[in-house]
Parts: sequence; C-alpha cells; structure tokens
Amino acid sequence: MQLKFNLKQRGFSIMEFAIVVVILGILAAVTSAIYPGKVPQLRGQARQLVSDIRYMQYYAMSHHVRAKIDFSSSNQYTLYDLTNAQSIVHPATNNTTVDVGAGGFSLSLSGDDGFTTNKVLVFDSLGRPYSNESVPGTALVDDAVITLTTGDNSMGVTVIPETGQANPS
Repeated sequence: MQLKFNLKQRGFSIMEFAIVVVILGILAAVTSAIYPGKVPQLRGQARQLVSDIRYMQYYAMSHHVRAKIDFSSSNQYTLYDLTNAQSIVHPATNNTTVDVGAGGFSLSLSGDDGFTTNKVLVFDSLGRPYSNESVPGTALVDDAVITLTTGDNSMGVTVIPETGQANPS
C-alpha cells in the first residue's frame, strides 16, 4: 500500500486561519473577564507594601532608631522616625504618606492583638518588630497581617514576629 500526498496543499486555508483567530479572540475575551485588571495592580500594591515594610526595618537598623509605620487609616499608611520625632520621606514618592486609596485599595489589619489594637508596626534598631510605640515596646507575639482589598479581591502581607520578615500571602 502506498501513501499519496497532495503536494499542492502546503498550509492552512484562509478559512482555517480565520477560525483560529476567532477562537483566540473568544478566549482572550473570556480570560479578561475572569482575570480582571485590578488583580495585577493588587499584587503590585502588595509587593510595594512588602518593600515599604522592609525599607522601614532597614531604616531603623541603619540609622539606629525606632521606625514606625502607622496604619490608623484604612486607605493610607504613614512613615515615622520615632527616635528623632520626624516623618520619613518615602524614597519613591517623596511623601511621608503612602495613599493606597487612590488606586482603589483599602487596608485592614489582623493577627497580633497589639498590632490590630494600636495599628502601628514599629522596628527597633535591631530590626525587631513591635506593636506599640513605647520603649522597649511590646514585641509581636503572632503574625501581623495587613490585607489589601479592592472589590472582591484581597491579598495579605504577613509580618513574622522576631525577625520582622514581610511576605505576601
């Protein structure tokens, strides 16, 4: 038995190509409806919050001060140097306050009781996290969780006691 190939048929027809393009368009439309535009922005804002927490920990250690992030507002957080009683200018925005509300996000706190009550995260000169401004302060006992929310989507940032390591969760 011999197989015969039609050498004139070497590719796709215009109709086959058009069908593939239509199917890809439908998949793109469905994917964009399932994966709304705020989710990537939410991840980006969570990464920015992790970066800001790490920056404040580094600031406290490198300047040998107590540094505070104040979460008393549901749509912004503020950076302070407690030792020198002054606000800290955010290196990227040149402001002392980071406004997450402008992007349509809100903040909520959970986890460690002192953290949720006082709504502050303080780092000492060794980078250890505390849940209040007093000296020596109350060390975090449980994880401190800052949750960013937009619409039906949310993402948390967890600060671990002892080390102050911040991670998106």
